[in-house]
Amino acid sequence: MDDSFAALVRGPVTRYPRGFPFLFPLWLAIVFGPILYFGAAIWLSTHGLVLLAEEMIGLVVAAAIAGGLVALARRAAFPRFAEFDGQVIRQWVIEGDDDTPTRHCVAVDAGTGSRAWALTVTAAQYPVLTPGTFVHVQVNPRRNRPLSVQPTEPPPVASRLAAFLADQD
Repeated sequence: MDDSFAALVRGPVTRYPRGFPFLFPLWLAIVFGPILYFGAAIWLSTHGLVLLAEEMIGLVVAAAIAGGLVALARRAAFPRFAEFDGQVIRQWVIEGDDDTPTRHCVAVDAGTGSRAWALTVTAAQYPVLTPGTFVHVQVNPRRNRPLSVQPTEPPPVASRLAAFLADQD
């Protein structure tokens, strides 16, 4: 089979945006949902079911108020950013392909629990953040994204510990 014939049979490759199967029905619901809803409310009110139409409208208003309160409570529960000092314990690279870029990752131990933070950093930061580096991290806890990962000077070593280490050298 000729390559040009195979290209004609398959046709062009169509690349849809990420999340397309989910976004298209959502778009349809956003566009046509209110039209159908108000059409149903008008139909109910013109066919002698005014009380049902009023209840239907009241329920949507109550749901909108409840949704707004839940969104406000969620925003209040999570601060805009969290910051902590920690130490880089591991580095790794996730190779990308045509659709996704290469990601440079580091694991930062904050020393407060049994789990470390896995963060994506820029390619310029990656060589600087070697294992053992002390860092100051600001993270958006709502999205689990780092706002900044900056190396810091190691904390001062106690004089007795420094003297002990000097004696061993």
